[in-house]
Amino acid sequence: MRGARVIPVDHSSGMLGRLRERTPGIAAVRADGEALPFSDAVADLVCYAQAWHWVRVPVAAAEAARVLRPGGALALWWNDVDGEDLRWWERQQQRLEAMSPGYRRAYRTRPWSDELRWTGLFTEVVTVSGRWSRTLPLDRYELWLRSKSYVQAIGDRLEDFLDAERRSLLKVFPDGMVTEPFHTVLVVARLPPNSRSATIRGPLADGLAAGVGLPIIQ
Repeated sequence: MRGARVIPVDHSSGMLGRLRERTPGIAAVRADGEALPFSDAVADLVCYAQAWHWVRVPVAAAEAARVLRPGGALALWWNDVDGEDLRWWERQQQRLEAMSPGYRRAYRTRPWSDELRWTGLFTEVVTVSGRWSRTLPLDRYELWLRSKSYVQAIGDRLEDFLDAERRSLLKVFPDGMVTEPFHTVLVVARLPPNSRSATIRGPLADGLAAGVGLPIIQ
């Protein structure tokens, strides 16, 4: 985005530290995706990359709408492994569901677009998807696995999980080069041009009754 002022936000000081190491001088903020530290109507675009599944949709959608200017857009995207037909990926998912507390592969299949429509905040919600693949050495693939929160959640049995992964992958990729297919999903929701009085309504408005403390959008 040439000419745009971009402010990264993350709840992890460690992640922001890595960002500042690689991009010195960048203005980054530690904050929660459900409580953005910005004034009302200051942004043209709010993005959540590989993160929207962590938030409560009524809260985060209202917060994004609060900081967006009229006609602004909320963009969500994920790069998920497209491995439903791959036996090695199926074995990996079975191990994760058995060893990582609370992990379920189904989190990837939520109706993201519908959830945004149900808030009543957006006049247009569009989904675009595509497929691609990459090939990388086994050691780099393992490093990528370690970066995942649900893999780290395995805890004391992490090395057992990784050992099983190495054996499984080397049977499929004996040269040690792992080819992994991906499915990228982008969801873009746009505010109406006269959105100053937007309010949450519809099925997800139940979040209000649950005491989620939605910010007021004026």
